[in-house]
Amino acid sequence: MLQIYFAHPVPLPFEKKRRPRWAIEHRWEGAHIIDPEEGEHQVQYAESGMDYFLEAVIPTCDLVVAMHYSDLSWGSGVWAELQQALRLGKETYRVDALGMIQPYTPIIQKPFTLLTVKETQQRRHNM
Repeated sequence: MLQIYFAHPVPLPFEKKRRPRWAIEHRWEGAHIIDPEEGEHQVQYAESGMDYFLEAVIPTCDLVVAMHYSDLSWGSGVWAELQQALRLGKETYRVDALGMIQPYTPIIQKPFTLLTVKETQQRRHNM
């Protein structure tokens, strides 16, 4: 079964996650979607931090779909997950809040803004 990691800002309210999640489910029907907010992932994150996703989860996935903010900026955690997927040779895609999925190609995707950890935390609180 295809394993897809859905990298997105955490926490992400359901209404902001609904369309992107639906798009992933319909593009890759039958795939297992790994959401960092579901199941044991938050417990493991609390214990190991981002290393849990970077070292234990993403290597087991076939592809990564990463969600950026509506202004095309990337949260620091999502960016780290996307870069890890690229280093590991995984297929990578980006998805927006409307559910538009496109292949992620680093050379083509610039310009963009990469948020610091502090900026990402502030952005999450204002979602």
